[in-house]
Amino acid sequence: FKVVTRADKNAMIYKANESERLVTILILSFIIVIAIFNILASLTMLILDKRKDIGTLHSMGATEGVIRKIFFLEGVMISASGTVIGLTLGFIFSYIQQHYGIIRLQGGIVDYYPVVINLKDFFLVAGIVVGIALMFSWFPVKLLTKRVMNA
Repeated sequence: FKVVTRADKNAMIYKANESERLVTILILSFIIVIAIFNILASLTMLILDKRKDIGTLHSMGATEGVIRKIFFLEGVMISASGTVIGLTLGFIFSYIQQHYGIIRLQGGIVDYYPVVINLKDFFLVAGIVVGIALMFSWFPVKLLTKRVMNA
């Protein structure tokens, strides 16, 4: 007799599911990078629109670092609020699908598309979004504030 666990018997399916998860995270990361361009545009327009205010702050003694920090925190707040709203909506939708089944499967073994809420994935997505948002907020703010301050 050969005793095989379910994981050993269906190893290929589990590997395919893990690969699908990684590809989904990669695609999500590309979508996030594209969405970050909206934050870039918002920060650019904000900095250009507040040129007089930046000059006033600078003449009152604010350093370039303080002004950069103000606009950087604005970018962080935009991305953090988007992250919280997105993760909350994703959790709500996943919970409803898991318990009530919104998306039906036709001719499958199960009636509804199976969903498992994994806290590790929520933290992974939040980490990716925050990392990309911090990177894409810092460099443009640094460049634009330097140009506005020197103009």
